This record gives sequence, structure tokens and C-alpha cells, in this order.
Amino acid sequence: MNTVNLFFDHILQKECKQTLPILMTADKNGRTVAHELANYGMLADHFKKNPKVLFLADHTGWTVAHVLGVEDLLPEGFDLWYYADKRGWTIAHEAARRGGLPDDFRDWHYADIKGTTVAHEFIANGGDIPDNFSHCWYLADKTGRTVAHEGAASEALPDSFKHYSLADDNGWTVAHELVKHGFLPDASFDQWSLEDINGVSVADEAFFSGVLPENIVKNITFSLSGMKYIPKVHVVDGL
Repeated sequence: MNTVNLFFDHILQKECKQTLPILMTADKNGRTVAHELANYGMLADHFKKNPKVLFLADHTGWTVAHVLGVEDLLPEGFDLWYYADKRGWTIAHEAARRGGLPDDFRDWHYADIKGTTVAHEFIANGGDIPDNFSHCWYLADKTGRTVAHEGAASEALPDSFKHYSLADDNGWTVAHELVKHGFLPDASFDQWSLEDINGVSVADEAFFSGVLPENIVKNITFSLSGMKYIPKVHVVDGL
């Protein structure tokens, strides 16, 4: 235990009247001593026992609980996951980003000001999909990007998910996202001609990514769009 840890351990054990004022001491941005101690993993046991300190916030609304950010570092039975900073980023978002949500977490719909939900963040960071998650694939942010798009980007979609035509506000579908990242829909997929608002089809994007199945192509032509060539893939009907 280093000197700083020893000092705070001593005054906390003695229940010194100066403890809370010291932890609340803040810099010009509102970041407190408690934020710094949490950031460096100091006094974890004391933070668990002193929930008042958890909600000290800097000028952006970022709390000590956000810094701790995972279930194991928060008090037992902690349930204030909805507490958010000024961007709407909840403690649950931060725990999802860091893989620290409790196993029984249910409030996947919490969203920040951009509409990014805890479910988006959970899937984007490789969370193991729980049993209560099936309804979450359709949650969308303010651009229409769904949790399913995030799942497509990391090949995390379950085999039961077939709504490949689910699109964001620009017409970019889950199928587009799958092939962009080098993955393919299942063998029953037949919507290769789906286009986004820029006219890029799923087949085009698969061609870009080098995963276009040979059996769906009739011929490929190229047209100039802006500064780069865009393949226009003509799909054989019925394949």
C-alpha cells in the first residue's frame, strides 16, 4: 500500500471529520480527489462502504461511480445504473463498455443524448448475450442505427436473427453491415439488391469487402461516382 493509500486508510478508519471534505476537494474542472483515487484503484473498499462519495460529479456530470464503472467496484446491490452525466451517458453505459454489468441487468434501453443505448455499447464491446436480450436488437439510436447493426459488425447476431433488411436512416441495412466486416448472412439470404440512399447495394458492399459469393453474380460493371469507382453488381434473379 502506497503512502497516499495509507493516509486515506488511516483517516477513514478513524472516521476523521475531514474525510469527506478532503475527498470532495476539486480542481477547476470539478474533478475531485475521490475521482482521482477511484481512477487509480485506491480505496476501493471504502468507496463500497461510502455511497455518498460515489455521486460526487465534475462539471460534465461525470461521477466517481462512472470512474469505478463496474459492478465489482460498486457497493453490493448497487441499482442506480441510470445515473447519467451531461451527455446522458449512464453508469450502465460505462459498465457495458468495460464489461462490468451485473448478470441480472435488465435496463438495456437507457440511452444517451445521441440515442446510444446500453445495449448498443454492450454488444459493441463483446458482451455475452443474456437470455433477456432478444427484444434489444431493434433498439435504435437517433440515426436509426440498431443494436443489430452493432451485432452484425462483430458477428454477434444469434442464428435466430433473420431481419437483415433492418435499416438505419440512410438505408444502410444489417446485411450491409455484415458484409462490410467480412461476414455473410445465412444461406437463405436473397436480398443482395437492397440499396442504401447512395445506391450501394448489399452485393456492392460484399464486392468491396471481398466476400461476394460467386454464385450470385451475373456480371459486374463499374461506374464513376465522385472520386472513386463504385461497383454495380447485377444479381442473378432467384439466386
